[in-house]
Amino acid sequence: MYSERAGDKSETSFLVKAASSESRGSMHKTLGSVFFGRIIYHFSRFTLAARMGPVVMSIIVFLAVPSQGATDPLYVEVNLIGGYSSTERWLGRSMSQKNALGFEYFRKFSNEYGDYLTGDFQLRLAYDPTYSRRDAWAIEVHNAWAEYKIGLGKKLRAGHFAPAFGLEPLIDTHGTILQTLAPMNIGFKKDWGLGFSGILGAYDYQLAAQIGSGMGLRRRDSSCLFSGRIGSPAGNDLQYGLSLLYGATLKAKSMSTIPRPDLVQDDAVLKKRVGLDAQYIFGSYVFKAEGVFGENDGMEVAGGLFEVDYTVPDLQELELQLQASLWDNDPSDGETENTSMTVGLEYAINSDLTLRAAWSTDCLSDNSTQKDEACLQVYYFAPF
Repeated sequence: MYSERAGDKSETSFLVKAASSESRGSMHKTLGSVFFGRIIYHFSRFTLAARMGPVVMSIIVFLAVPSQGATDPLYVEVNLIGGYSSTERWLGRSMSQKNALGFEYFRKFSNEYGDYLTGDFQLRLAYDPTYSRRDAWAIEVHNAWAEYKIGLGKKLRAGHFAPAFGLEPLIDTHGTILQTLAPMNIGFKKDWGLGFSGILGAYDYQLAAQIGSGMGLRRRDSSCLFSGRIGSPAGNDLQYGLSLLYGATLKAKSMSTIPRPDLVQDDAVLKKRVGLDAQYIFGSYVFKAEGVFGENDGMEVAGGLFEVDYTVPDLQELELQLQASLWDNDPSDGETENTSMTVGLEYAINSDLTLRAAWSTDCLSDNSTQKDEACLQVYYFAPF
């Protein structure tokens, strides 16, 4: 995602569009953690962002910077999804997607020496039918960051972006049904904070210091999240990486920015993780895999994912997908808690409109129930 050689994943997507239980420890209570969190907390509390903090602060990032030498593409997004579940019957959403209307504003600044600043602001107005009509609507801030090129391959990023762990920073799962392990592993795909990236010999590295809240902007119980990944350059056919993560994260009852969602519990969960990930492009196939091992409050957790995508040579608009994943919050008991198999397809009607369909089966050994789910998605993403 941060690779100087291949560029940010969001930049790549726009170029394509243009062409067609133990103690929480002392670490997360250190002076650096507290100081970092206080800056963000007090800024959102005592400024215009007191009520609309994440949205207002994100907009300010883009409006406050001079527009000379900038390109300002604005994209509109429409996400329509529905399906059927063997346990919940008719669905108005999937595990990862909701019916939503949104936009993305991607801005790039350059001078005679080249690009020096890039920003991305991505917002959705989403509808979740599992809530009452009064509470079903919410504003979701997804990407909301600005990244400055320091030089010599180094970049500094601030805002709302993916932690530097696993596959999530490398691939774009914003509009897709199939996801990485991030939602199960970390609890969210993006968080608020600071990031730094650069090149170390033949490898790219990424570091992030974030507040551990996910989509909502809040900090409680000394929540924080530190992550880092080092791996091969993003432009290679074979990509692989090693990731580390440490922090105390909050778990929200829903995914939204405004209104700010309630928490499942007031206490942050201390998480420690080590992970390996890889991607390999082989002809019409793309192989993806990641594995994670660590602890939640001293209890062992582990997970894994394998996916293969196949683009039909004679019909380049059609991609077939197969994904298997597992997650276990207690590997020591000898039983896998959650295993899932998903078969999907993606058909690009044109450069703006995509149809996606997926069928998945989940087997939850903790209560011996099996859940089958089928969903269909119509996804529109085009310049405004």
